[in-house]
Formats: sequence, structure tokens, C-alpha cells
Amino acid sequence: NIYSDSTIDSPTNYTSGSGNNRGNYATLNSLANSKFQSKSLSEGNTKFAGNMSGASGYPTAFSTIGMTSGKFYCEATVDNSTDQSGIYVGVCDKQMTTTEVTVANTYPGGPGGNAYGAPGDMKKNGSNVSTGNPTYGNGDVIGIAYDADNGKLYFSKNGTFVNSANPSGGTSPNISGITGEQFFVFGAYGDRNV
Repeated sequence: NIYSDSTIDSPTNYTSGSGNNRGNYATLNSLANSKFQSKSLSEGNTKFAGNMSGASGYPTAFSTIGMTSGKFYCEATVDNSTDQSGIYVGVCDKQMTTTEVTVANTYPGGPGGNAYGAPGDMKKNGSNVSTGNPTYGNGDVIGIAYDADNGKLYFSKNGTFVNSANPSGGTSPNISGITGEQFFVFGAYGDRNV
């Protein structure tokens, strides 16, 4: 397969007279690759895949655009996962994208992170915020809605927001109290891919 995607790293929607409207959106950041371990980006930097065995920490990828104000949304599709573990998606602050957090301590729910894990747990800075949420695995689409103005994070599974979270109304966030610039973050252990 040959993929040829091109985007500009400034989220802007374009309206065209022909009705063929377009936008440019964040992708995964190929330059912030110190946490990839043995995984790599493909399909225009929208797929994070590979196999990892025996290394410490989670192979982790970050979005190209940081979020300081406004409302943002992205989706991650789980691929090649045979169990409900080893995948976390969410947002993180800049410390996770740099060497401030070591590779061994890197995973989206770890230091500086706020994430929803495939086993149904939600974590903030390494601590459980909630457990017993819906699990997810191969083929599931996880939505991540982030309200940077109010520090609220919402997750959906296959189009249904978890625990009656309502990003449109600003109510029942899955994780709140998030401050500072955030990046979408995706972590996948072993042969699990997003």
C-alpha cells in the first residue's frame, strides 16, 4: 500500500466554492520519537504500529499540535489487539514528550498524563481516577474530547460517551482539573496498535 497524506499543522477548516471543503488537522509527531521504542508511524503519521517485547514503559506517540485553549476532538481505532490491556489514549503535558519522564515511566496515564485504558481504567498522573469503565479492544473506536478552556476530558467508545459524559454541555467529564498545554497521546504495548 502507498499512502500519500499531506497536512498543515494548524487546525483550520477551509470552505470551497466547489463544495469540496477541507481542513488541516494534527497528526502524530514523527519528531517526538524518543518514546516510540520499536514502533513507528505510517499512513501519513496517523497509525502507530509495530511489535515490542521486553522493553520497559509503553511505546508512546504524541500529537503535533499542543492545546492551550479551545475545544478539541480526535479518535483512535484499536488495531491488532487480542486482549483488553496494553493500550491507553488521552492527553498529556509537555513533560511526557521530553526526557523529563523517562522511557521506563512513560505511558499515557503516567506522570503528566490523563488517559483511558483498554482494561476500563482512567488514570491521571499515574493514579486511578475511575475503574470498571467499558473495556475496549480490536476494532473499537475511542473518542477523546478535550476542553482546554475548562480542563475537562471526555472519552467515548464507538460513539457513546462513557459514564454519561457530555462534552457539548460541559457536564460529567471523565477527568477534570487538567492545566497547561496538552497533547493527544497514544500508548500501545506489545503488538497492540492505534
